[in-house]
Amino acid sequence: MSFISVVVGIDVAKAHTDVSALGAKFDAQRFDNEAEAHSALAAAVLKPLGVTLVVMEATGG
Repeated sequence: MSFISVVVGIDVAKAHTDVSALGAKFDAQRFDNEAEAHSALAAAVLKPLGVTLVVMEATGG
């Protein structure tokens, strides 16, 4: 069985999210931090790359 790992990093800021991926041909992208853009991020990045789990760390105060 062959397994290819894709790691996606999402940096969350107040106004936007920056998304990058390792293990896939992907150029980093920025999305607004609002519900409609979250759906666009899922459709444009997560679904095509086959990402099934996203974990983000809350670092703000």
